[in-house]
Amino acid sequence: MSRAYRYRHNRSKQTPIYVALGVLAALSFGLVLLIGFAMISRPGEKEQTKKKRSEPPIFTASEIMAAYDLNALRADAQFEDKRLRVSGTVGTINDDILGTPFVTLNTDNPIFSVQCMFDTDVPKELLELSPGDEVTVRGVCRGAMGNVIIEQSVLLSVLHDS
Repeated sequence: MSRAYRYRHNRSKQTPIYVALGVLAALSFGLVLLIGFAMISRPGEKEQTKKKRSEPPIFTASEIMAAYDLNALRADAQFEDKRLRVSGTVGTINDDILGTPFVTLNTDNPIFSVQCMFDTDVPKELLELSPGDEVTVRGVCRGAMGNVIIEQSVLLSVLHDS
């Protein structure tokens, strides 16, 4: 066989392999692009996610206490270690034995309340509170130990009793 024949003959056997590798490479590249575009968020999607994350659910103090009075295990599953907002009427403004300021929110339970614990530096807003004021507080629920405890509290709004 001539040298030219062997060259053409071997080349024709390799051509389908090169074509198959080319098609496989193109499909792989297309798949990578498709996955990449799917992972890129749409405009405004991040803002909506941040907004949802920054606004925890809101409950009244009475709703939270009623849930704990009804079934403490279910209430723990719903509230414990979760960020939430609590609204209610201020009962007392005080500090505990370690000097941590707190505000209790009245509930329908005659004995227990929702106790919102603040940082050890007394927030200025607490100095202006009075029993009977309507407030909304954001914090992390730590469950019920008599009172339902809300830690890392931040006072979001106050409507002073007139």
